[in-house]
Amino acid sequence: MYGKILGLLFGLIILPAFTVAGQSVTDAPDMNAAMTQKWAWSMEQIASDRSDTWVVFSFERLMCEHCHVGTFYNDDSRSRATLGEVLLGQKPESLSVRSAARRAIDHIDGTDEQMVIKSMVVLIQYQDGAVADVDVSNLSSHFDFDSNPIIWLGSASAAESFEVFEDLYSTRMPVDAQKGIVWATGSLKAPGLSLGFLTDIATDNRSVDVRKAAVYSIGNQEVARSVGILKGIIQDDENKEVQKAAIYSLGNNDTPQARQALLEMIEEMGRRSSS
Repeated sequence: MYGKILGLLFGLIILPAFTVAGQSVTDAPDMNAAMTQKWAWSMEQIASDRSDTWVVFSFERLMCEHCHVGTFYNDDSRSRATLGEVLLGQKPESLSVRSAARRAIDHIDGTDEQMVIKSMVVLIQYQDGAVADVDVSNLSSHFDFDSNPIIWLGSASAAESFEVFEDLYSTRMPVDAQKGIVWATGSLKAPGLSLGFLTDIATDNRSVDVRKAAVYSIGNQEVARSVGILKGIIQDDENKEVQKAAIYSLGNNDTPQARQALLEMIEEMGRRSSS
């Protein structure tokens, strides 16, 4: 009996941290085809079966080695498979509490800012044939597909991804899905493609929340052109929430032009208060 109890305890100890639930994933017929072809095929599948479905693809971008986009570990998410497991069969990285803490400290201290190429995953939820939600995440993130089927399109270039986002945004969808497209566009870190599109949304969209998301995404591009756009919004926009978002974005834009713009704004405010 004692041996049986020890055996049961040992079996419990070596169980993995989470169980990979069965998940239906359908690959595009030709994963090497152009994104326009894979996307058109996926839309045919959505049109023929209007049940809840996720259309998923990835793009690559440069980001700091330990940066993370998506769902962080919690008691609920740890029981779910990572996107890398579901889509690519990757095993999750084993990371001790101590090494995770060391990474966090190094990142805060700025001593470990190596830039690497990472895959970002775009997750588009369709319900009854229409876009219901859009999310973007790292492959290492845990994600709950609620057991709904996945259409996996593989990788796309930044230009191909932007074309999808631009086309999707022109369709009717909830505000949260619009925000998701804006965040995904900003996550491309391709200002040559996206800044004009994001600026149009920041200045023209009726939803303040979507406009603010666009403003934050403009600031995250960290190029000189984005500073001029943010300055214009701060000076000319009539919505105080959008103006505040632009000021915040300018403060987080790590360029010499952004720092200079903030100094000029402070000096201008000082002159106004003294006059």
